[in-house]
Amino acid sequence: MDGSRADFGHITQTGFYYTLHGSRAETVIHCGDRWADFAGNGLGYNQWNPLSFDDSGTPRFNSMSRWKLDADTGLWSVDDANDYVLNGSFEADRVSVGEQGYRDKDGNVIADIAGWRRVNPDAVNNIADAYGRVGDYDLRFAPGRSRSASIVQDLDEPGHVPLHAGRFLLKLSYANPKGMDQAMIAIESGGKTSEINLAASTGTDWKQASLLVDLPGGQTRITIDATGSSGQTLHVDDVSLTGVPEKGNETNDVADHDGNGTPAGPGGSASGSVEPDKSLPVRPVAGSGGLSSTLAATGSAIGRAPTLVASCLAAGILFMVVAVYGRRRLIERN
Repeated sequence: MDGSRADFGHITQTGFYYTLHGSRAETVIHCGDRWADFAGNGLGYNQWNPLSFDDSGTPRFNSMSRWKLDADTGLWSVDDANDYVLNGSFEADRVSVGEQGYRDKDGNVIADIAGWRRVNPDAVNNIADAYGRVGDYDLRFAPGRSRSASIVQDLDEPGHVPLHAGRFLLKLSYANPKGMDQAMIAIESGGKTSEINLAASTGTDWKQASLLVDLPGGQTRITIDATGSSGQTLHVDDVSLTGVPEKGNETNDVADHDGNGTPAGPGGSASGSVEPDKSLPVRPVAGSGGLSSTLAATGSAIGRAPTLVASCLAAGILFMVVAVYGRRRLIERN
């Protein structure tokens, strides 16, 4: 279906469809099923997205993370806090996409990572990384001998819902074990570019970077680019571009992101903030030096804590049972 290819139906398989008969419109809703925890996408979670139909009755899939539905009228709209980046977690393909891509069920070569276009496919690929931040995959840039590795997503391409004008938060998690000559994520719209510098080394940690940016809507491009030498790699995960509600119009589950960056002026650029990724326990990046001992120590520490708690709890319960039994025996003797 048109609109579904950029992230394979919002990273689902088709479950069923439901038609809402409203007073002003009939809205067909696709219920996608994430049924087997493929690529860390969940087990038993349903994803609901509305379809559109052109004058000839041809359906179109609308991939959104958040949208609004008026149950009385049947009309729907994009939520202000929708994430406009498709396949920002690089999980949709469910397989590693190498230099030559891979073949679909009909034998056709799928040459690129879903939703993205690699400028040089041999230097950028999604990898099954057990030590990645979220899910089973992250995006790895390996420029090689002073070459550039880039990937882009055009937000006005088929598969995207229209980007409205407003303030947005561009955010990602990244790991840069050895540092890069140059590395950045940039968003270009309306003749101006804003970017976040990702070149500094993060060691074995993941960090989160964010940038507030005002966009005019329409044609918008996100670019991630890295330049470096052999042995230098950049890992990127969970890229998102979400709308920031105006003051007084926030919902309970949308954070106020003011102060996390400076919007760029016309034709200018802006730098975003970088901070440790606190959303999940920090895990080392595969392929960086000295990981074996670090990972072993982390695993041992994580493993010891639950064991110690369980042992203390079991000892406490046993002590209580013995005490109660002893008290009963004492009462019986008396």
